[in-house]
Amino acid sequence: MEASFDRSTQGSNQGNLGVEGRRRLEGRSTKRHRAPWATQQHSATASAEESLQLSQNRYAGGVDTYLQVVIWQTTALTNERNDIDIVRRRLEANVLLIKALGGGWDTSQLPKV
Repeated sequence: MEASFDRSTQGSNQGNLGVEGRRRLEGRSTKRHRAPWATQQHSATASAEESLQLSQNRYAGGVDTYLQVVIWQTTALTNERNDIDIVRRRLEANVLLIKALGGGWDTSQLPKV
């Protein structure tokens, strides 16, 4: 479920957000289309890890050279790093959104357990 931006409430909220905050908020809200990339990258990582396992099995059976194993290890590592980078960018975008809204949190705002 995506949240929609209501222009009628924009005026009341603009007093709370600075010009820089509104610019950051608008810039980050357009990044929603990147979610499919994360899914595609995750699939690429899973495929590379499966190919690495197959290559290792083929090497153990004497069918492939160790160079093939190293190539698949490099591919799998690159895909894993890309996966991690996507997560890092998502977290960074969340932090920048909270900062742009002028907010933050501390432990006193957490529910008492």
